[in-house]
Amino acid sequence: MSGKVALLDAGAQLEKVIMRRILEQGYSVDKFPVDASPSKVSGYDAIIISGGPRSVNDAGAFLPNP
Repeated sequence: MSGKVALLDAGAQLEKVIMRRILEQGYSVDKFPVDASPSKVSGYDAIIISGGPRSVNDAGAFLPNP
């Protein structure tokens, strides 16, 4: 299996574990900040948004670019 995965990092402590699991499944992975522009992540087979230290409902939470 092969393909490209974009990992949008929202500050998860387990980001390296997520990356390792993706690689173990035979995919390549590129890490981007959670607010990366859509043009940067176009062309990927999958996009994964990691968890983060705050709730999405909190003020100042990291949110993906709409």
